[in-house]
Amino acid sequence: MKVKNIDNRKIIYEAGWSFKYDSDTQLTTSLHCHAEYELIYIISGHGKEFIGDSVREYAPGDLILIGANLPHLYLADVTIDAKDNLCSIIQFPQEIFPEKMESIPEYFTIYAVLEKSSQGILFGSSRIKKEVLSCLHLLNKQSGINRLLTLLQILSLLGQSKRLTCISSLKYSNPLNSYMLDDPISKIYGFLINNHRSRITLTDVAEHIHMNQTSLCRYFKQRTGKTLFQCLNEIRVEYACKLLGNSNLTISQITWESGFGNQAHFNKVFRYITKQTPSEYRANFII
Repeated sequence: MKVKNIDNRKIIYEAGWSFKYDSDTQLTTSLHCHAEYELIYIISGHGKEFIGDSVREYAPGDLILIGANLPHLYLADVTIDAKDNLCSIIQFPQEIFPEKMESIPEYFTIYAVLEKSSQGILFGSSRIKKEVLSCLHLLNKQSGINRLLTLLQILSLLGQSKRLTCISSLKYSNPLNSYMLDDPISKIYGFLINNHRSRITLTDVAEHIHMNQTSLCRYFKQRTGKTLFQCLNEIRVEYACKLLGNSNLTISQITWESGFGNQAHFNKVFRYITKQTPSEYRANFII
């Protein structure tokens, strides 16, 4: 089996900074994830945005918060030059916040919006966006604690917003969140995520991770509380949800595209995980 690679990025901060901010930078064109949260303001350009199980059209003026380790991709319209596909972007780690943030009243709105960002959030309030933009313009002029306070002010504004849309229809809980990228569990998840549309055997995974099959199954169950194939089914169902909501493929076609061998098995697994049939999910998504 030919193994695909996922772009697990390490964000590099400038000396003396605890988070990264770039203005007027080009939108990314490869599927990637990173441990940092990401706030993006679209300055110019049009195209497709892929976040979680969602595919939507992005446009200038969009303000999006993407959760930690949530894979995402921006593909510019073919008629738009890359240099005209621009955004302002902040990338910041969990470590800048206090522990048990949810129990600190002053931080609760920030905690709440960061929790929602596991689905990706699109903000719709013109007032909030205008205030966030004013704060963004300050960041390049600031240093030290003032720079961090401006970021907290931005997140507090976002937390107060009532006009927001969760981009992914399902709450995305990326299994990589819990593990270091060089951890064996992360390597297993990476293999499953990148090859779930193909037929995967226990032998394939064992060879990739350099463990025998018995040890692999026992180790994975001890670390995750699930079997390897339970996790594979969850990944495949998440991909199927994206296709059901954002394509005209038939359910039979989606069965094969998402890596299931037959439709009866697909229907059974899909209903077990989502509590809906594929047809019901598609109908509810359209509504």
